[in-house]
Amino acid sequence: MAFTLSTFTNTGGSSRSGIAPQLWTYKTTDASAAVGASGYFNIMATSLYPGDHIFCVQSASLTDPYASITSVFRFYVSTVSNGVVTVSTLT
Repeated sequence: MAFTLSTFTNTGGSSRSGIAPQLWTYKTTDASAAVGASGYFNIMATSLYPGDHIFCVQSASLTDPYASITSVFRFYVSTVSNGVVTVSTLT
């Protein structure tokens, strides 16, 4: 499945974006392997910077706020180059 912009948000002020790492949250129905694939977050290439963290919640539904949570996973942005965002698993 594709990235869903409406369920992706910065959790703090972005005034230091690019200077200090930012924390983002994302709700998706996609599995961790799909979200972690290089290029998944390309639409956000002008907003994401290396070191930013992305906290992901995999849910059964994007529209039902009470839908069950399938999985939780975390990534950090490792590179942004020529509009391609690459993330790595945060352990």
